Order: sequence, then C-alpha cells, then structure tokens
Amino acid sequence: MEELLAYYPGRGFPAVSVTGGRCALGCDHCRGERLRGMVSFDGTSLDAHAGEGMMVSGGCDERGRLDLSPALPTIASLSGEGKRVAVHAVLPSDEECRSLAESGVEAICLDLHADPSVIRGVMHLDANEEDYERSLRAALSSGAKAFPHVTVGLSEKDWRRSLDMAARCGAEDLAILGLMSTAGTPLEGREADEEEMVSAFRHAIGLGLRPSLGCMRPRSFRLLEKRLLELGVGRMAAPARSTLRAAEEMGMRVRQEALCCCLDPIIPGGRT
Repeated sequence: MEELLAYYPGRGFPAVSVTGGRCALGCDHCRGERLRGMVSFDGTSLDAHAGEGMMVSGGCDERGRLDLSPALPTIASLSGEGKRVAVHAVLPSDEECRSLAESGVEAICLDLHADPSVIRGVMHLDANEEDYERSLRAALSSGAKAFPHVTVGLSEKDWRRSLDMAARCGAEDLAILGLMSTAGTPLEGREADEEEMVSAFRHAIGLGLRPSLGCMRPRSFRLLEKRLLELGVGRMAAPARSTLRAAEEMGMRVRQEALCCCLDPIIPGGRT
C-alpha cells in the first residue's frame, strides 16, 4: 500500500536559532525574518524545549557562514538522550559535516543554488554552483543523512540545475520549497507559482529523486498537494487535512509524524 507521511513538527520538534534573530547576510527574500519565530539558543541546555528533538539553524555572518559549533555539546547531549536532531547548515565544509555527524546530528539540511544571479544577487554570496556541490558532497559523505532543499520561485535555472546537482551527487531524498512573500524585504510580493512547483516535482521524480513538499511554501495553492499525490509524492510537511482525506480516498495509508520531514519515522523493527 502506498503511504503519505504527513509531518507536523509543532512544539514537539522546535526550530532553534544559534544566532537568535541575527543574520548579517540579509538575503533579499528573508532579511532574517524567518528567524524570529525560532527558539533562541543562549548556550545553555535546550532540554526543556526538546520533545522528539529539534531543528538547529541560525543566521549567517557577512561571508555567508553559519557557525553551529557552539551547539555541538548540546546536540551531543540531546542525541545521547535519544532525541533526534537535524541541522540546517549553510555551505558546510567536510570538517563541519563530520563534526555535526559525530555529535549525533541525524540529518544535515542544506540549501542548493546553481544560478549565479540568485547566489550573488539574492543571497549576496561570493560563491558559485561548485561551492554548493562541494558542500552537498561533504554532507553525503559525513555519516549523517544529507537532505538538500531546493527553492522554486527565484529562477527556473536555479531550481532545475540544483535538482540536477542533487541527482548527480547521489542524493536521494530532498525537499522542494516555494518562495514566500515576506513583508519588508526586496522580494515582498513575489512568490512561487503553483505550475512551476509541479514542474519542479516532475523534474525531480524524472531524475530518480524522492522529493518532499517542504514547510516553506505559499499556502494559497488550493490544488498543489492533491496534484502532488497524483504524481506519487509521499512526504509532505504540514499538509491540509483535506489532503489527508484525499490520500485515504486514493487508497493510501496516512501516517502523521511530529518531526521535520528530513527525518524518517521510527517503526517497530527499525526505521523506514
């Protein structure tokens, strides 16, 4: 029987920022706004916030680097208690990926970009496609699960070449996100298009990838989730209840998890 994994992280799997609300990079689509709803890590224990586990992330410095090392002891402690920890890293090096995996990080999420106009013009990074590929390969060889994120809505060249990169490097699972309009940013009023989202999923599936519908996406798409079910997409973050009913009507088994969609659910006898 086909299955829909529906992820609802909620308070049981909080997002934590190691930089609080600070991000010096100031990407045009975010400007640090996405950090405001996260739990701030102040160097002390996060046990009180961890249910099943947590997603650890943060803002970048002016060079586009995110230093997650201050959180490694806490990550190791949580992992030792059986908590499941994922991180959202930014252009991590081989050494950084190995350190994250050794501390007990189960999944390393990382954004992929491949269009120079997006990397430099939107992200303000002095980087290129090869830098993103190097980080992806580092995550894939780290011992943790590598879980790329590809964003639709910045440019077709960007998402298409990023998906090609993921397939070329041997990634299997990944999330496809949709650009959201964020007030007060240079890209306010601009968001992903539903048809382009479907095209991206088709392209990913054609490459042999297993794409998930990520949590960061416009919620105005009335039919997107059901269209993705018809394409065979079996993993979604925070799908509508009507999507769960549609999946059941299609004969799919529906499983709900209080986790990030980068993590596989635990079942008796092992993980899926």
